[in-house]
Amino acid sequence: MSRRKKILVYSIVFSIISSLLFADSPFDVKIRSDKTNHLETESVSSSQSLSEKQQENNANNQETNIEGTIKVNTTLRLREYPWGPVIGKYTNNTKCTIIGEEGEFYKVSINGVTGYLHKNYVSTDAKPASRIEPDYPGDCKNGGYIAKNTANSPAVNSSTSSSKTDYSITRSSQSSSFMNTNYSFGSPLTTMNVSNLPFKESVIGQKQGDGTAAGAITWAKDQMAGGSKMGFNKNNGKISQNDTCWNHYCAAFIASAWGRQVPQMVGGSAYEQYKNFKRDGMIHLDKNPPAGAIMFTAPTATSKYGHVFMATGEIASNGEPMVITSGWTGHNGISTMTLSQMIGTKNYLGWAFPS
Repeated sequence: MSRRKKILVYSIVFSIISSLLFADSPFDVKIRSDKTNHLETESVSSSQSLSEKQQENNANNQETNIEGTIKVNTTLRLREYPWGPVIGKYTNNTKCTIIGEEGEFYKVSINGVTGYLHKNYVSTDAKPASRIEPDYPGDCKNGGYIAKNTANSPAVNSSTSSSKTDYSITRSSQSSSFMNTNYSFGSPLTTMNVSNLPFKESVIGQKQGDGTAAGAITWAKDQMAGGSKMGFNKNNGKISQNDTCWNHYCAAFIASAWGRQVPQMVGGSAYEQYKNFKRDGMIHLDKNPPAGAIMFTAPTATSKYGHVFMATGEIASNGEPMVITSGWTGHNGISTMTLSQMIGTKNYLGWAFPS
C-alpha cells in the first residue's frame, strides 16, 4: 500500500475512533468502499437507543400511587371529574390513594370509590395541603359543577330547582357513586324510570337528613357503599361506616333520614310509628308511593316490632317501586330492592308521606 493510501486510512480510522469516544450519545457508523477505493462514513442522528426510549416511556406511563390525607375544617367534596358533579364528601384526616393528577385535582381512590379531590386540601409526604381556597368556577363553591366537555359552559347551580341534579343524571354519569342502585335480592332490574327529585348535596356527610324528601333519599343513599357513610345512630353510638350501625334500627334509620323532624316518628318502634300515622289519617294502602314516602310492614313472629323503609321514587323495569332499607342480622348495611322483594311474605301496611 502506498504511503498516501496509508495516511488516508489512518486518518479515517482515527476520525471514527474519536467520534465513538467523545460523542454525546451512541450512533452507528458504516464504512463502505466503492470502486475507486474511497471510504466514507455515515452517521445516524445522535439519539437514545430503543431500549432507553422504551424505559423512559414505561416510566412516563406508570400511574401515581401515593397515599394522601384530606385536610379540611369540615368536609371535602369528591367530584366525578375536575369541577364535576359531587359524588361524596369526606371529613378531615380521611385517607385516600392518589392514582393520578389532572390540573388542580388529584385523581384518587377512597374505599373503592374513584373521583377527584382538589390538591389544595390533600396532604402527601412530599407536599402538605396549602388549604388555600381555590378560584371556584361558576357555582362550584356551593356544590355546583361544570358540565363535562362543554366549552365555556356555565356551572350548574346547586341551589336553583330548575338546575339541580336529579337522580336520572346522577345515575347515568356517576358509575361508582353511592347514587347507583345496589340490588341485594334477585336479578338486577336494569331499566329504571327515575323521578326528578332533586339531589340534596347539602346532606352528604351529615349525621342525618334535613327534613325534606330529597334530603331523606340523598342522605339514605349516602349511607350505602360508595357514600360517605357518616350517618349517626344515636341509639348505639355507631356511624354508618360500621355496617352493623343500623341493623334492627329501621325506625331510627328512617327517622334520621327525615332529619328527625317527623312528629309521628319520634321514638318508638316501626309499628308504633305506623300507628301514629294511622291515628292521624295519613296511611295509604296502595303500592304507588311517592319519592320519600315512609312504608311499613306488620310485626311477625321473628320481627315483633314490624319494619319501616322508604320509597326512593324509582320504578324498576317490572313496574314496581324501589325502596331503601336498613339491615338486619346476616344482611348488614343499607340496600335498595323492589317493594315485593322487601315485603316478601310479610303483611304490607301501607305508606305515609310527612306533611
